[in-house]
Amino acid sequence: MKKLSFVFPIILFISACSIEPATFKSITNPSLENISSAPAFKMNVNLYNPNHFGVKLKSYDLNVSVDSIRVANLSQDLAMHIPADTDFSIPVKINIPLTSLVKMIPQGADLFLNDVAIPFHLDGTITIKKFIFSKTYPVHLIQNVSKKDIGF
Repeated sequence: MKKLSFVFPIILFISACSIEPATFKSITNPSLENISSAPAFKMNVNLYNPNHFGVKLKSYDLNVSVDSIRVANLSQDLAMHIPADTDFSIPVKINIPLTSLVKMIPQGADLFLNDVAIPFHLDGTITIKKFIFSKTYPVHLIQNVSKKDIGF
């Protein structure tokens, strides 16, 4: 009976501590590099941890598309500690295959010639962990990126 009286408060505590998903806020510092040889797109993905306790960002698996053209899949296992009730940022580098780059020529021309903002999509999952518990949440972020945002 003593064992049960010890286990019950632990179960009650754990059930009260549900992990809330990180909130995706924005994409900042987008930039292009090595356009002629090995094109890559760098950015910071900004999130918010709404939990009243620190958690670990265990992994993410994201599909990246620009104006409905799939550019890449980003997957990474992490052990990044995220403090309670705080904004945080994940630096991301996307190596763009040349086949995807060729498909994006019309959008790129619109971006540079007409300064038209291009929708940038991140879709997939993010896994957050606390103690031995982890939970995977869906991700859906759309942000328009303009020539000014990239620094041209």
